[in-house]
Amino acid sequence: MERIKLEVFRQGDMRVKVTAPGMPEEPFALIVPETIGEEKEVPADKEIAPWWGTDEGGGLSYTWRTEGKVEFSAKLSAGEDTIDAAFEIRNISPRAYKNVFVFTCMNPGHEPGDAASFREPAVKGPFVRMGGRFVRIYDLPPHEGPRAYMHFIMSSEAGLEALPGSHEAFRDHHEETADCGFISSEGGNGYTIAMACEHALFLFDNRRCWCIHACPNVGELGPGEEKKALQRMYITPQGKEEVYERAREELGLP
Repeated sequence: MERIKLEVFRQGDMRVKVTAPGMPEEPFALIVPETIGEEKEVPADKEIAPWWGTDEGGGLSYTWRTEGKVEFSAKLSAGEDTIDAAFEIRNISPRAYKNVFVFTCMNPGHEPGDAASFREPAVKGPFVRMGGRFVRIYDLPPHEGPRAYMHFIMSSEAGLEALPGSHEAFRDHHEETADCGFISSEGGNGYTIAMACEHALFLFDNRRCWCIHACPNVGELGPGEEKKALQRMYITPQGKEEVYERAREELGLP
């Protein structure tokens, strides 16, 4: 079968155009990543200006270095209904980092994304797992903060004590925690999108652009130390329950 197509939006830009075989008229944008690094000091997205390379299988990759902070490589590879975003992250600061995370964005409404089925009013979701069942984020009690359109949910594995302090939006978090690193939305066209990772630090969405994020917790990273992280994204006609069971099997989610 045909694979998901990955296209560089433009060189010097973190955005990638994603076109799934079953919905060719509704592309997504991936922002790879919006930010990456330690919880209290990360390079802003405008600091990252990648020069993308391609491989024979249609994959994309680049490397980036923010002097004195972090050095990383990002590699995208696509299957029939999945996209893997694999990262190798190295601490090039003189101090140890705590709760290093990767903040990749799966976005139906940000150029070059234009997936109307995954924007309101057509979209259902986003959904996360809480207490062994799916919960729609917008049905949670409102959080205290001025950004009601943003939803920041820590994983139960990391706990609220690991709350990042690097972005003002993270202060507007929910007190509830998610069971695992899985977030999904159901489109008006019968397709499901999802992002999953093992050992998540937090889940995130922004109702103004209908994006979803499942952000892996790389953990502590000493000076000069390097670790890996993986995020898997799904664009599939399967329902969210089936996709979640796949992610459990493939990634070891609880």
